[in-house]
Amino acid sequence: MSAEGPTKDTVILHQTGRAKYAPSLSPFAMKVETYLRMTNTPYKSVHGKKKSPKGKVPWIEYNSEVVSDSYFIIEFLNKKLDIDLQKDLSDEQKAIGKAFQRLVEENLYWTLLYARNVDKEFTSAHRENLPKGFMMDLTMWRGKGQVQKALQSHGIGRHSRDEIYQIAENDIRALSNYLGENQFFFGEGGTEIDASIFGLLAAFAYELPGSPQEKLLKGDCKNLLDYCERMKEKYWPDWDKCIMGDVPITSFPAVPESDPTVLKIETKESKKKDKKATENDVAPPAAEGEAVTNGVENGTGEETKAESNEQAEGEKATENGEKAEEATDKTKSEEEKDKTDEPTQKDDAKAAESPAKVEKEAEKVETKEETTEEKKEGDSQQDEAKADATANGTTEEPKEEEKKEVNGDEQK
Repeated sequence: MSAEGPTKDTVILHQTGRAKYAPSLSPFAMKVETYLRMTNTPYKSVHGKKKSPKGKVPWIEYNSEVVSDSYFIIEFLNKKLDIDLQKDLSDEQKAIGKAFQRLVEENLYWTLLYARNVDKEFTSAHRENLPKGFMMDLTMWRGKGQVQKALQSHGIGRHSRDEIYQIAENDIRALSNYLGENQFFFGEGGTEIDASIFGLLAAFAYELPGSPQEKLLKGDCKNLLDYCERMKEKYWPDWDKCIMGDVPITSFPAVPESDPTVLKIETKESKKKDKKATENDVAPPAAEGEAVTNGVENGTGEETKAESNEQAEGEKATENGEKAEEATDKTKSEEEKDKTDEPTQKDDAKAAESPAKVEKEAEKVETKEETTEEKKEGDSQQDEAKADATANGTTEEPKEEEKKEVNGDEQK
C-alpha cells in the first residue's frame, strides 16, 4: 500500500471519520486538527479504526515518528517545529488556560459522553452518525454499557441525570463568563487552549441538538456559540466539505468525497475503481496526496476506551449486519417449509384409520414417545415382521424431525 504525494515533513493525522454536522465526533480530534490549521502545519488525514501503539486515537506520524494523545501530539509538534502560540501570554494567563483545558477535557467532556451514549433523549442524534442495521444497534447497546462503566469509574456517573447536566451548566457558564466579549480565549488569534475548548463546544453546538448543553449555548451563553462560528470562519473555511451533511452514512468510518484533507491510499480496490471510471469515460476523483496547509484539514479524538471499542466494531458490524439478518430469515423460512411440506406415507395410512387412532398416533409423535401398532390376525411371522417394521417407522420419524429441529437451531 503506497501513499500518493509527498509525506516528508507532513503530519499524518489518524482519526476515525467525519460526522454529519461537525468534522469529527471526537473533541480531541477536532482539537488536534484545529491546532494544525491554526499553525498552518502541512498535514493529511487517514480515517480508519487503527489505533496507536498506546491504543489511542487520534495519533500522528511525522517523518516516521509516532505520537499519540492530543496533549503529547501538540507538545511534540511545538518542539519539533518550533511553534509557540502562547508566546505573548503572561504566566498567569498560561495558568488560567491550563485550568480551563482541564475543566473541558477532564470534566465537561464526560457530560458529552453521558448525553450521547446513555441519555435516551439524545442518543438518537449520535446514532445518526453511524450506519443503519441490527448489528450496529447491537454495537451501540454494548457501547452504552461500556460508557456507563467508564462514567462510574470517573465518578460523574454516580450522579443523577439532573446533577450531571448541572455540572455541565456550571462549566459552560464559567467559560462564557471568562470569554466575555473577547474574540478568543487567549491571544489575538487563539492558542492551543482555544483549539481544545472549541473541539468540545463544537460537539455540543453542532452534534447534540436539543441537549441542555446546546440550549445553553444558544441561550444565556450565546457568546460561546458566536465564538464557535468565529473559529469555523477563521480556521475551517472548508467546513462544509469536511462533514457528511445530509448524505446517508452507509459505512464506518464515514468520509465525504469532498474532503480535501484525506490522504489517498492506493489499494487494489481503489485501482479497480479508478480503472472502471476511466473505462466509462468518467474522470476519477482528483488525487489528494499533496499536503494541505492554509487551514484545510480533518480531525478525530482520543475517546474513552468504551467509545473507541464502539467505533472499532462499527466497520465489521456494518459489513456483516445485513448478511446475518438475511441468513436468519432464510433459515426460518426453510424450517417452515420442512415442517409443512414433509411427506410421509404414514400420514396417508393414518388418514384411513379411525379418528381416535389418528389422534392417538399424532400425540405419540409430538411427545416423541415410542408407539406400537396392534397386531393383526394372520400368519404370526409375517405379523411380527410387519409390527417390527411399523414400530421402527414410528420411532424413527420423531428422530428425523428432531434432527431437523437441531439443524435449524445451528443455522440460527
